Amino acid sequence: MNAANEVAVAAFLDNRIGFLDIAGAVAGTLERMNSLGDLSVAESDAVETALMIDGSARRIAAEVVAQKRLRA
Repeated sequence: MNAANEVAVAAFLDNRIGFLDIAGAVAGTLERMNSLGDLSVAESDAVETALMIDGSARRIAAEVVAQKRLRA
């Protein structure tokens, strides 16, 4: 959730999305990650798992932000 928020806030600060789009971008990221199964923990190493989920969240958040920008 924090990774998606960081991506969304950066997009807001770059004037790519509006302030009210931040929450929607985070929610959209979590929904997509949940539907893709990216939130499940498969690794035994907690640090590796956290880094993997963080990277996935940032990638998906960037896609969600791009979609929001296209709609604006």
